[in-house]
Amino acid sequence: MTFFSSTVQHVLQQRVAHLWQRRQLPQLARKTCELYLNGQDTRAQTHCREVLQTQVRLDAQTLQRLLRTDIGELLLQRLEQLIELPNDVAGRQALVKKITGADQLSIMSLLYQIAGNLRTDRLLATAQQIDLLLHTTDELMSLLTALMQEEAVDQVVPRVDPRLPGPWGIRQRVLHLQRRSAQPFQVFLYEPLGEISAPVPVVVISHGLAANPQTVDHYAKHLVSHGYLVAVPQHPGSDTHQVHNLLSGTVDEIFSLQEFLDRPRDISALLDKLERLNTRDYNDQLNLTEVGILGESFGGYTALALAGATIDFEGLAQRCERLSDSLNVSLLLQCRALSLPPQVTPLYDSRIHAIFTVDPIGSGLFGPDGLAAVTIPTVIATGSSDKTAPMALEPMQLFPKIASQERFLAVIRGKSHVHDMRTLLSTLQLTRQTDLPSLKLSPPIIDSYLCGLSVLFFDQYLHAAASTSGGFSAYAQTISQLPYDLTLISAKSNHALHPVLDNFQQRLARLKWHTITVQHQDGMFTAADGLSLYYQSWLPTSTVKATIILVHGLGGHSGLFQNVVKALIPEGYALYGYDLRGHGRSPGQRGYINRWADYRHDLAYFAAMVQKQHPTVPCVLLSHSLGGIIALDYVLHGGFHNVELNASEPSQPAYPAIAGIVAASLPLGTHARTDLRLKIGRALSLGWPRFSLSLGLKHILPSRDRSVVLAYAHDALRHQKGTARLATEFLKTVQSLYAEQSHLTLPILMLHGTADQVADHAVSHKFFENLPLGQKKFIGYSGAYHELYNESNQAEIMTDVNAWLRDNINSN
Repeated sequence: MTFFSSTVQHVLQQRVAHLWQRRQLPQLARKTCELYLNGQDTRAQTHCREVLQTQVRLDAQTLQRLLRTDIGELLLQRLEQLIELPNDVAGRQALVKKITGADQLSIMSLLYQIAGNLRTDRLLATAQQIDLLLHTTDELMSLLTALMQEEAVDQVVPRVDPRLPGPWGIRQRVLHLQRRSAQPFQVFLYEPLGEISAPVPVVVISHGLAANPQTVDHYAKHLVSHGYLVAVPQHPGSDTHQVHNLLSGTVDEIFSLQEFLDRPRDISALLDKLERLNTRDYNDQLNLTEVGILGESFGGYTALALAGATIDFEGLAQRCERLSDSLNVSLLLQCRALSLPPQVTPLYDSRIHAIFTVDPIGSGLFGPDGLAAVTIPTVIATGSSDKTAPMALEPMQLFPKIASQERFLAVIRGKSHVHDMRTLLSTLQLTRQTDLPSLKLSPPIIDSYLCGLSVLFFDQYLHAAASTSGGFSAYAQTISQLPYDLTLISAKSNHALHPVLDNFQQRLARLKWHTITVQHQDGMFTAADGLSLYYQSWLPTSTVKATIILVHGLGGHSGLFQNVVKALIPEGYALYGYDLRGHGRSPGQRGYINRWADYRHDLAYFAAMVQKQHPTVPCVLLSHSLGGIIALDYVLHGGFHNVELNASEPSQPAYPAIAGIVAASLPLGTHARTDLRLKIGRALSLGWPRFSLSLGLKHILPSRDRSVVLAYAHDALRHQKGTARLATEFLKTVQSLYAEQSHLTLPILMLHGTADQVADHAVSHKFFENLPLGQKKFIGYSGAYHELYNESNQAEIMTDVNAWLRDNINSN
């Protein structure tokens, strides 16, 4: 079934158009970047906003071709964790048409194009994983800096900075070779001009996926100026031509499966060719027994394979089974290797003597045994802002497993995976360079770091005439400049990384949805006035000992109780949540209610449906904010004991009995930010009941957890609207709660954060004190904000909720 009725879908489409007209997507991009680049300079903020808003030209046919590839299918598996994708072909084609039909397609606008399909419960969990990844990255950067300083103490910095161009000139030529399949490929040779003492060191550079020799031209020219002969093959099954052919429909994959084998073989064939040319063209001056490889991204895999790393098919299969909940995008590429024959001819080439990898991929491809075969000097260089192969999930999983004692890890703060986004998009003809005036993700200083380090590294291990002798950490510390600071450590500091990486993996595992077994269903139920409201349920596989109805607050929806579900399902509770009318996936004007009794009747109908499914167990209302007012009002009107249909009011339903209430962040008093709006609403209620106005909470953080703030900002199901009639009905209901407070005698747990800027903690506590004596409890959380169930201390809060349910509901 679809997540949205046509009415709600129409409302959301109107909201999207309204956002574009008011140019609010740029504001959302700014807010997103401020949250996740906290502490970085304005240049990084600008780059982030441009990435999110970069417009691409993508028609429906092209997008269909991309999604039909193996990587496209794997991507869909991942997206299905966040987006409710249609199961039928027609439905998916309609979604593709909707996405590509946007006048301006960007990452940020895509979120709104698919807003009606977002699984917001999973969006929050993913945001929490991302936040953990970012916190771990910051922790690792601090640790790496300290380790580098320790290593640099006794090291000597090179007299001449290897970032500077060398004295040799450059001559270029092109070689034409053939693969075993007879497929031709080109090799671009960069030869040094000038007096060079033999032997001349040789470095081969392997470009990344959807790239070409021009994208690594800066490395080649710098190495040649320092006396190296550099060869750059163009890998035909994984270069820009391959992607062009995919977009035009002449091939059906982003890269050929054989590239896992052909890329390393290209380089071995190239070295064979150079051996034949060495006597004729170079007077036997080339050193082809100790060759260096510089590999970028997929080229990093190529370098590791040539150095002896072997594919671990069993381990890769296990990693790919969990692909749907991984933040490591590079696994989309790596998992394709499972389609290779399980017995792969070794790709090791004994002529390779040292490898320098930039943003390498292979943590899934190569098992510990495979990486243990890499015993030659190795550099792994990466960036803290790599979202394709995040440093904590990819390169830092490779580094400890490589056996070489001459291995080094270099990390550049702010470096991304894509060297030049502007050139990439324009090369693939997805946008024009003129559309991206400043979008270049690799500032010159990052290129200079890598060029300098590569010369220093290859001079140490390939260049017999070079006078360098280590000093890598000292050199990195010397040239490092904020905000793109460079850190570098060697194998001897490897042990210090384990505690941080192990803790990260343990915490990441706890955040994954699949750690609990749950039966999830959704649908529509019919309210008293015939309106169809959206609901969803989460059922345990064990015996149900109580049902819990989730009642959300103003502007929220039932998908925001992710942490509640994860905490209570293992305890045997069945949870049911519904979207209030005018909220989430339910129809109706956002934030509008004709009369408060509609809320009460909706809850009664829903409770009756739940109790029909579970007639022998108690039912509890677990509420938040406005939902707590609805819950308390429901109980006062008969929800403590079963109340039958009122003959004088045929539209009033029976009120099934409730065993207790958990009420978080009750808005029982006026607030400086909302008081004026409530007064305006009350004044307009009679003449203009549907008058809509902002809640005035735009600049109030809902939680101390920044992943929650980001998820809420991207959640198109949430709104910040109230109406004149709702204001009046809300105030009347709160007054009645105070007047009838003595009748609230059922078990109640009230929760409130002391730093709540939406609902006053002190007012809530005073209301609690005036409740009748009995099974009542109030818990305040120091420093907590309004969204308690999604606060940074939500584990503590849910422990308290669980304990109260056990003592007050199950015991009865």
